[in-house]
Amino acid sequence: MSETPTDQTSTETPTEAPESLSEASSLSESVETPETGNKAAREAARYRTQLRETEAALAAARAQVEAFQSAEVHRLAGERLAEPGDLLSLSGKTLADFLAEDGTVNADSVRSTVAELLAARPGLRKSDPAVDPSQGLGANGPSHAASWADLFKQSNGY
Repeated sequence: MSETPTDQTSTETPTEAPESLSEASSLSESVETPETGNKAAREAARYRTQLRETEAALAAARAQVEAFQSAEVHRLAGERLAEPGDLLSLSGKTLADFLAEDGTVNADSVRSTVAELLAARPGLRKSDPAVDPSQGLGANGPSHAASWADLFKQSNGY
């Protein structure tokens, strides 16, 4: 394995690679004119600061979108699962598996995975609310408004 001598004996001094196109152009300008070196260095520092701020804002926005996506997946899973978190932990899938190409949650994919999970483990199903028939009919019972005729029937014995 022979290396070419030009790779090892380069006349250029090694520098860090520029992180963005604007930084690269700023660095090349500072090399060309030493008089404007301080101005170009300040401008490059300003661009680096802007870049860091923009990257931080983008990371925060991505985290927020991922939280919304996760909440939607849990909401859809909670329609039939007692514990919506079981969808991701027991199905072996990740949040990305339930997203469409445009980043929206694919509701059909979530529902079909929930159905598969419930077929394998029916105990994960959301339970029906308990009803005690001895406690009355509740709000769904027949409503009968008393009329004058009903009052006369009760008082006259008819």
